[in-house]
Amino acid sequence: LLFGTSDGQVISLSAGTGNVNWKAQVSSEVLAAPAAGNSIVLVRCVNGQLFGLDSKDGSQRWVTEQRTPALTLRGTSAPVIVGDVVLGAFDNGNLVAMNLQTGKELWQASIAVPTGRTDIERLIDIDANVVVMDDVVYAVAFQGRIAAVQLGSGRIIWARDVDSYTGISVDAYRIYLTDSQGQVWAMDRNNGATLWKQDALVRRSLTRPVLQGQYVMFGDFNGFVHWLQRDTGAIAARVKMKVADYTSPGLDETDDLSFPKSDNILSPPVVEKNTTFVMNRFGYIEVFEIATP
Repeated sequence: LLFGTSDGQVISLSAGTGNVNWKAQVSSEVLAAPAAGNSIVLVRCVNGQLFGLDSKDGSQRWVTEQRTPALTLRGTSAPVIVGDVVLGAFDNGNLVAMNLQTGKELWQASIAVPTGRTDIERLIDIDANVVVMDDVVYAVAFQGRIAAVQLGSGRIIWARDVDSYTGISVDAYRIYLTDSQGQVWAMDRNNGATLWKQDALVRRSLTRPVLQGQYVMFGDFNGFVHWLQRDTGAIAARVKMKVADYTSPGLDETDDLSFPKSDNILSPPVVEKNTTFVMNRFGYIEVFEIATP
């Protein structure tokens, strides 16, 4: 088990016993989960540095860095390992592929370019984790665009102006994302064309979309879990944590906003077949099961 901490520590625990294997110090706070593969542990720091550590003792094997803008969102994209390639997405809008063993850069693609006069207008962080499927890398930036990038060369296959900071999910046919306004999109994986858009959940601070059977699901700022049909985007079900199932998809927005916001769901639900595990910001966990009519 690998953890990063607010003071820049990386901790390795034995999954069987919980004993500490090693601790290592990196340059700054670690917000994204470390990744591990082929004897290397990858750790992304908020200052734009990406460390490759030895999985046996935590010693530093290599480090690389991308320029960090003066103002960024609080969050970082986790490194992704594909074979002997590591993908890192950074706050300057760049997606970088590196050799896992040496950290040598293989290619770099610009997912977003800053525009505007102020630092806020020029935010283009890639905080959403990248997704790889069939040798294509899908990445999305805040106030930028979503792009499909060829894994081997870094060539951008297609790109379009839709932004997100929470993340994307991909299946055989579609890409699902929530944009910065809370609209849910389904796009064609091959060309980025819009297949459907659901705007009934705007301003609800949705989590990253999670796939479950024929549904795509989210948690929100108000403790609600939403299931949408994958093929149409129609709302199939809504449930609020700690209460009985709320069976009306047409929940009145005024009534909805009257609930206290202390039960917000910050992390994406975890799915195992028909079972969904949801945790709110205070650590309260609730389990839901899909019952197909």
